[in-house]
Parts: sequence; C-alpha cells; structure tokens
Amino acid sequence: MGSTLVVIEGDIAEAVCAEPVIRAIALKIQDHGQITVCHEHADLYVGHPAAATVAYDELELSAVKYQTVLRLSNAEGCEGFRDKVHTMARQAGLELTQDLPQLSLSGFDMLRMQRFGISSVRQPRIAIAPGSGLDVSQQALWQQTQQSLGGKLQCGFVLLADSRLNWTADKNLSGKLMARETAAVISQCDAVITAEKAYAAMALAVNVPVVLLDIQGSIRWDREFEGIVPIMELSADAILSAMSSTLCND
Repeated sequence: MGSTLVVIEGDIAEAVCAEPVIRAIALKIQDHGQITVCHEHADLYVGHPAAATVAYDELELSAVKYQTVLRLSNAEGCEGFRDKVHTMARQAGLELTQDLPQLSLSGFDMLRMQRFGISSVRQPRIAIAPGSGLDVSQQALWQQTQQSLGGKLQCGFVLLADSRLNWTADKNLSGKLMARETAAVISQCDAVITAEKAYAAMALAVNVPVVLLDIQGSIRWDREFEGIVPIMELSADAILSAMSSTLCND
C-alpha cells in the first residue's frame, strides 16, 4: 500500500486552508494509500478522516519512505482564504468542487475544553484575538473597543493570543492554548473579532462568523468565503455594522 506525505508550509492559516486539498487527495487515492500530514500545528489534523497520521517536523520522518511527497504552500501575494485553498489545490494537481475548510473536532476535544470554563462566559460569546506584537497604544485601542462593544452588546469576551496579554476579559486564555484547543474554544463562541488570519481561518473551519480587521485592504472580498466580514478600522461601530451581516443573522 502506497503512502503520501503532505508537508504544509506556512502558518496556521495555511494549515487550515490545506484541509480541502487533503480531503480531495484522500478521495483520489481512497483505499490505495494513507496520508501523513506534516506541519508545526498538525494537531489540527489529529482524528481527521483523511489523515492516517500526523507529524510536527520533517525530522520525525527521516526513517520513513513515502511513495509521494506533496508540498503545499501559499503563493506570494495570495492573501485571501479561498485563494490560499485553490493555490494549494493546483500544487497538488487538483480542481476542487468543495473548497470550504472543515476541522474535525471530537467529543474528547469538547471535554478537554471544559477545563477552560468557556460555558461560564455569557452569550453572545465573542472571541477577541487582537494579534501579536502590539504596542501600548494598539493594545489600548483594542481594550477600548472591547469595552465599548461590551456595553453595546452586553456580551461575554474570550481573549485569545499566542502570548500572554494582561488585560481584562471574561475569560483570558491568551498564551495558554494549542492550535486545536483554540479551534475548540472558538467553536463555542458566537463570533470572532481578530486582526490575525490564523484565528479567522480556524473560525471559518468550525463555522463561526468572523470580523477581520483588514486595514491594508489586501483581500479580494468579492471572492471570499461567506462568514468572514472585513472592517477597515478598529471601532465598536465598525464591528457592529459588520456583525449585522453575521452574528445578527444567525
């Protein structure tokens, strides 16, 4: 039986956007081989029906021989999520009919997530993921926006970030979660507000609407997946306007 190694190059957004491609590869080879997914955040593919095994670094695979090795990467200047998916599909020699990323979370993921106390956060439950490397003034703007939005919506906030952020939220999980845990937490929220494409991609893949800060206007929104709505400035009014087509219609 042949085996296929799929090495995903890039960050979490690329790891998520590769999912429809991996699903299509599995359908193509069906019972004639197995797929190993390799990425720093390969935990996103644990238990995925298309992935037999996962690896977090190619060094783990030095003693294993694969019949086929595919490298999926994001082309330079390809910023949109749908564009990422189809760029990687072309690299695998595939045309996709189903291109929406889907992460396979299990009951065990939900059970593990309970230890973070997400269910205690009132609804509407909104995940805030401001991004990394923010200076003091940028952090202050995010906090002010969160406070203003909370006053208007009477919602609960879950704070997400790669590293620890020392500001108040109903549940501050910044710097605490692995990628799969983050996806599970997001799946229990009603919306995500973020400047980070990694968080937006995970929300897309667990069917949670996203308000994405796109100050540079780098994404072609006319061909983007539904459920991701851009804002060009960070403010409670801009977020509320965006939510009128996402959260308020769900």
